[in-house]
Amino acid sequence: MLKSFLIFGWGLLCHLSRTKRSLATYRSDSWRYVFRLKADAVVNAAYRQLVGGDGVDGTIRLAAGSQLRKECAIPGGCPTGLAKIPRGYQLSAKYVIHAVGSVWHGGDKIESKLLASCYRSCLEFAAEYQLTLMVFPVLSCGVYSFPANRPPGWQERRSDFLEVVSAAIAADLSAPIVAI
Repeated sequence: MLKSFLIFGWGLLCHLSRTKRSLATYRSDSWRYVFRLKADAVVNAAYRQLVGGDGVDGTIRLAAGSQLRKECAIPGGCPTGLAKIPRGYQLSAKYVIHAVGSVWHGGDKIESKLLASCYRSCLEFAAEYQLTLMVFPVLSCGVYSFPANRPPGWQERRSDFLEVVSAAIAADLSAPIVAI
């Protein structure tokens, strides 16, 4: 059962715990801090083709080693709104969840539903693989231009834990964080 997870974005790391029902924020200047965490999984904002990119994706792949690249060589990649879960190899995390978020088109399309599906896919892996700590980046808010202050559509299914997350997001943290 997922006990806690971290949301990382724009230098702000939020730790949300199911047991403590609390939010702690940490300032971090680089993903190197995230790589040292003893997390079960690090969620990577990935492209559909799973071929890797620059920024965080490239950094994760470099740190994990060439075996991750080989495991991600899946014909067809991963559809938008879903995720794949290869091993973490040389990372301290057991797994890297490659999550393919949606591109923002102004809100007139199904981008919010696809982004919600992307986060749900990650949480389903948490249940299936019995993960207890996950590290999330803020998905789709970089090159995909999704507004960071717009929740990706979790309203249809809430639990106490997700309400803690939503309450944390509603608090003024002086940085954009996506509610999941």
